[in-house]
Amino acid sequence: MGERIVLDDQFLIDAGYEHLNAEQAKLALEAIYDALELRVGRELTKDLSDAQLRKFEELVDSNDEAATLQWMETNRKNYRDVVRAEMETVLRRVRAARAIRADEIAMLAPEGTQTDV
Repeated sequence: MGERIVLDDQFLIDAGYEHLNAEQAKLALEAIYDALELRVGRELTKDLSDAQLRKFEELVDSNDEAATLQWMETNRKNYRDVVRAEMETVLRRVRAARAIRADEIAMLAPEGTQTDV
């Protein structure tokens, strides 16, 4: 199914956040994941028809990863490129924001959205 993006302690170390304690790292990774999920979802759905959007939402809500990936292979052939590009954007922003506290990483979400940390 392609390469998997892993958000873990090594991701934080690579981004320059090796100083975070376990709780801060957990909060940071959760916020980064939420931001990435929002960014990817927004990008993947922006050109979908209403019917495609409904089907995509059904699949995501069903937590059937295999069916969701199969649907994206058919309907959004570039989804891997979208995920990779959004991950690079988030990583760049995380690296640029090294001085912020872990609970402020939620600012990485697209404008007009809110993430709970």
